[in-house]
Amino acid sequence: MSNPALLRNLLDQCEALAALHAENVAAEAGQRMHDASSTLCVSMDAHDADSALVAARRRLGVAQHLPYWPRAAVRR
Repeated sequence: MSNPALLRNLLDQCEALAALHAENVAAEAGQRMHDASSTLCVSMDAHDADSALVAARRRLGVAQHLPYWPRAAVRR
């Protein structure tokens, strides 16, 4: 089971990077998003970023609305 503080930090990173990637603000946001979502998948023992996000939010008791996940950035 992941440390809740580390899991919260990882969720925050994924959400911030997804927003940057969606706005094309940072060219490196796509790679960083891939890295963060892959780490989230491993942490949550999930096979895709959407499932990992839902599981992490459920574990932390966070609302279940899904942010924009650029598909190219979250392939595992």
